[in-house]
Amino acid sequence: VQYNANKMHHLASGGDDGMLKVWDMRRFVSPLAVVEAHDHWISSIRFNPFHDQLMLSSSTDCTVKLWNLLAVSSAAAQNAQELETRASEALLRTLNEYEDSVYSTAWSACTPWVFASVSYNGRVLMHQVPKDTKHKILLSQH
Repeated sequence: VQYNANKMHHLASGGDDGMLKVWDMRRFVSPLAVVEAHDHWISSIRFNPFHDQLMLSSSTDCTVKLWNLLAVSSAAAQNAQELETRASEALLRTLNEYEDSVYSTAWSACTPWVFASVSYNGRVLMHQVPKDTKHKILLSQH
């Protein structure tokens, strides 16, 4: 689980069913978003601290996934059409370079576009958010 630092009432959770869920703690009846994220249990979930539509999930299915969950982010929608398209945006990248369960992920403290992950056998890999995604996020802020 992890709280969203930019939306204090939002919490992300991952379960043994491979589902990623985002909750509003003020209305904990049903999740705001549910994503069929992994084929096995989710070991970690991380909101990007600067651009909270970006999320990482890792799993015992030996993958790390980078998500764009704009619908539950703190980024304001520009118009009704944008709100409609947000629901369809989700998986940006699946990283399957591991041969073992991936236990944890972390966003870089010095740049919002770099992240790392570590597997059961201690292998650490560094990755970057795709440039086109980075540019879309930066351009949408202006």
